[in-house]
Amino acid sequence: MKFADATHGWAVGPKGAIVVTADGGESWRAQRSGTGNDLNGVTFLDASRGWAVGDGGAILITADGGQTWSAQASGTSIDLRSVSFADALRGWAVGFSSTWNPDTQQYDTSGMILATADGGATWSEQTGAHGWGYTSVCFVDASHGWVLDVSGQIHATSDSGATWETQYREDAISLSGIAFTDAQHGCAVGADYRAGLQVIIVTSDGGATWRQAYSAKPAPNVGSARLNGIAFGDREHGWAVGDATTVLATVDGGETWQKQTRPPDVRYLKQGDAVAVCAVNARHVWALESDRRQMGVGLLVTTDGGATWSCRGADTFTRFTAVAFADRKRGWAAGYNELTRSVDIVATVDGGTTWRTSLHRDYIRPFQALACVDAKHCWAAHYSPGIGILWRSSDGGATWSYYAKSGDWQTGVGDLTFVSTKRGWAVSGGQIRTTGDGGVSWTDQMPATRESLRGVAFVNARQGWIVGTAGAVIATADGGKSWRAQSSGTGKDLARVSFVDAQNGWAVGVEGAIIATTDGGATWRTQQSGTQADLTGVDFVDARRGWAVGTDGVIVTTSDGGAHWELQDSPTVGDLEGVDFVDARRGWAVGAGAAILATAD
Repeated sequence: MKFADATHGWAVGPKGAIVVTADGGESWRAQRSGTGNDLNGVTFLDASRGWAVGDGGAILITADGGQTWSAQASGTSIDLRSVSFADALRGWAVGFSSTWNPDTQQYDTSGMILATADGGATWSEQTGAHGWGYTSVCFVDASHGWVLDVSGQIHATSDSGATWETQYREDAISLSGIAFTDAQHGCAVGADYRAGLQVIIVTSDGGATWRQAYSAKPAPNVGSARLNGIAFGDREHGWAVGDATTVLATVDGGETWQKQTRPPDVRYLKQGDAVAVCAVNARHVWALESDRRQMGVGLLVTTDGGATWSCRGADTFTRFTAVAFADRKRGWAAGYNELTRSVDIVATVDGGTTWRTSLHRDYIRPFQALACVDAKHCWAAHYSPGIGILWRSSDGGATWSYYAKSGDWQTGVGDLTFVSTKRGWAVSGGQIRTTGDGGVSWTDQMPATRESLRGVAFVNARQGWIVGTAGAVIATADGGKSWRAQSSGTGKDLARVSFVDAQNGWAVGVEGAIIATTDGGATWRTQQSGTQADLTGVDFVDARRGWAVGTDGVIVTTSDGGAHWELQDSPTVGDLEGVDFVDARRGWAVGAGAAILATAD
């Protein structure tokens, strides 16, 4: 995470994820990185010019605040962990990779320091440091810099990296973050893993000598914890963050440290760890938290130097997974929020111009499916291994009741469909279940496959299709009393299926897979989607007009039954998971980043 000023900031993450804020973290939007590699470090000189680094030697550059990112040639495949630039030309990136050695029964770790003198147009390796592998880099000018290695040692240079010397080595201390305010003054954070203490060391002579400034447990009942990140807003004011939601502050350049209290209403990170911190001055600071189960992420913000902290950007962590509309006006979207650990259904009565919360509950497991048969009757299903959780409403979402019974479902409900207010089907792993009373009770049906079942569609009370992993397609003509396998012509995992009548249907899946049938599945043929994105949702309104959505904000459409598919402009690069159209013009798609997209053309 890196902020260039009090409003503009960026964060990077898995699978090439880059998000940006222009309002101090209140809201975030995704940017297209152009890579699928995990990104581990990011830095910006100002609101326009920045770099990001990641696995496989990935280095990206932007000159327009991230509107466009382009790759730079690093010359290595080592995973890069951190990047630092002293100015628009001089920069450094560090990283390491580990491979298992069966002879020694240990991991062999190799590290690399890369440097550029032309803004990243060319990168070259620097040698001379003697660390195992490098995790963090910090330069304060074109000459003076420091790196941490995986063993927690500090290595320093005063000649732009031409030579390096080891400054700090302590067997019991493992360091994880470092920050300098000038060529003389800096701090590093980590842990005394033997004593289970969080540790801060400080230097005032460029690292020639280091002394311990802080050593304590975050709480009496915490067995072991570390500090993970450190940042300074100016020469005197700095912050360190760590495990057990630790936030420490200094007002004397790191000589002494005091605990600051995170907001008491941040209940969603009860056992959280603060993993990164960024400051742009003595007042504006951001701390990124992640809980120990890695199921929640929170951004804490202060604009008064830490006297008070607040949570920002909670809606950014909502991921809508399903959408269903009864008509042009009335619809629902279901999802979950990784930050607040809650599941939500939102509803609209004006075609999506405004949305209201229809259902909100503490986090159980994400909603995976949503179905409606009219403006009053709708159902939503949770994914929760071993427990089938089905919510249903008969008043348009004004009130909801639920059915949940442990042991009934192998892997939780993955998809469901209803053809009337009473008759419906749901799939769960290798299970098919049906209801004749609107979801109050369910009975098993026998599938004709051993594959995991992912998507289900029925066109009436008798004819239906189910798709799953390894290209599995099964069909019934008697309401599920018997199922027969169909040859799909693909071995790719299929996620969702859509039929408009008893003859015409489509299924979508990984790597842009689309298959289609015009004879009820007697024969299936592969269609060219024009994308390699994983397709996660599909909907057709007639035998010719349809849409599919998927990862990276991909939307594809056809007007000839899939003979030709074309990409449509998408306002998001976040993953899309559900799509629903009520006619050839009006439709909605939902996905990550609280995305609800609508079209009327």
